[in-house]
This record gives sequence, C-alpha cells and structure tokens, in this order.
Amino acid sequence: MGYITPKDAEKAIYIDFEGNADESPTLLGALYVDSTTNRDVFIQYVHEEVFYPAGEAKEDCINASIEEAFTSLAKIASRDDRLFFAWSSHEKATAEEFLRNRRLKKLVVERIIDCKGIARKWKNRFHRDVEFPYVTGQGRHRLSEYMKLVDYQIPKTAGPGNTGKRLRDIRAQLTNKDGDYQKLTGVAKRKWTNLLSHNRHDCLGMREVSLKAIGRLRRFGY
Repeated sequence: MGYITPKDAEKAIYIDFEGNADESPTLLGALYVDSTTNRDVFIQYVHEEVFYPAGEAKEDCINASIEEAFTSLAKIASRDDRLFFAWSSHEKATAEEFLRNRRLKKLVVERIIDCKGIARKWKNRFHRDVEFPYVTGQGRHRLSEYMKLVDYQIPKTAGPGNTGKRLRDIRAQLTNKDGDYQKLTGVAKRKWTNLLSHNRHDCLGMREVSLKAIGRLRRFGY
C-alpha cells in the first residue's frame, strides 16, 4: 500500500481472528471509529456455528460467516477509504483462503496492513535496548510485548496464552449441552467472556501500538 500515515492508523479497521490452530477461525474482532459519531465501534463476528448460542448471549457478537463479516466491513472500508490493520500476515492469509467472492477478496486482501512489520521498524529505531523473550511457536515479536512497550494495560483475565484451550473447553461443553449456552458451567461462561475480552484488548492494544509507531516514525522522517 506504500506510505502509511497516522491518519490511516486513526481511520483503520483493526481486525483479529481467534481460533484453534489448523482449523477455520471461530470469530473475528473488528474495531474502528465511526465516521459520524467519532465513537469506537467494536464487533465480534462469530463464524463457527457451534458457538452461535454463545454469540447470541453477548451484546457485541454477531453470528456471521467470514464472507458476511467482510462484506459488511468492506462496505465501510470502501465508503470511508479505510485500511484493515492486522497483527502479522495471518488475517490476510485467512481472508485469501476463506473468501469466495473474488471482488470482495481482492478488496480486502489489498487493504490489509501488517502492523507487526511497522511495529518492528519502530522498535528497531527507538527501542533497540528492549529485548523480547522468545516463546516457542509464537516467536519473539508478539503483540502483547509491544502493548507493554506502549504501556497498554491488559487485565489478567484477558491476557494471552489461553485462547486455544478456552475454545476447546467451550466447544466441548456446547456440544455436550446440545448448544444450550445457559446450561454451560459458570467456568465455561467465564472462559467465553475472558476470551472475548482478550480479543477486544488485542484490537485496542494493536491500535495503540500502531498509532504510537506510525506517529513516531513519520515525525522523524522514517
């Protein structure tokens, strides 16, 4: 996309998939500022059908396929000339794999920006003394480390590292309870709430990192 500006970061739609490895995504979180009200809009599109009852139980959730979710988001991106900001290339690869409409896929894929690449450039320029610990299977440049670097506070219940297990546990209970969310244990319901909170903070934290990184890089001519 070429030159990315602080205005692009302010207008961007921040997206973050959650799911188990080697399986289709369970949900997509999307954060953006409404162009009319100037207020945050946050939506979590639940894709995996077994989770639909859990999605119906939460205010920010909408049960929708990946195609339906990006059809809605692409309209906003086109209307307001917005980019999609994602952490790493996972979201782009997922869009390329699961979107069937060629025109929609082209529009979405061409607008997805890898925030991690920008953040790494910012860190290398201005925070060379900071060394992130390496985690097997996750690498070194994790969003959570950059969120610490910009002093973004994450509640302990929304921290990283538990998503896969939470999804497996909730999925198993929904299956065993014939899809009745109200029959889930209190522990399972809390896991769903915490997982959604984790996804929300990933989007909010990614925006904070992006705004700080792009603003600083542009201010100093990088």
